[in-house]
Amino acid sequence: MQPYRQVTDEEWARVEPLIPELKFNPKRDPRGRPLTDRRDCLNATIWVMYSGASWQTLPRKYPSYQTCHRSFKAWYDAGVMHRIAHTLFGASAEDFLDIVSNRIRSGTRAALRADLIHPVVQKNKATKPKAPRSASRGATAVRMA
Repeated sequence: MQPYRQVTDEEWARVEPLIPELKFNPKRDPRGRPLTDRRDCLNATIWVMYSGASWQTLPRKYPSYQTCHRSFKAWYDAGVMHRIAHTLFGASAEDFLDIVSNRIRSGTRAALRADLIHPVVQKNKATKPKAPRSASRGATAVRMA
């Protein structure tokens, strides 16, 4: 597998028909932003997978990380990511797809692990007494000297 690089024009010509176009219907919903370039989202996805960085650290030259992540999830769930990987990477597509599947699995595991490592600590009333409240909407009384 080669180090990260932008998708070339030749590669994009082969991959573009594989990526579904999102439908925008201005008659049904005139609001919203213009559609994002799918090539930029693909480049961002490949960058995230190769770098191992989080989606939030996506460089500014790419569309927003939310848009790119949403596109990636839709492509992965529809099986498009597998076809893209085989078209772009050929024999080393399985290596790339291993990275992708590990990222997806580790994302859910990381969320579960965070709950185990940092469980929600409930305050014990016996160890932390509350300060007395004054009658004025919960504000603490100020003592005048």
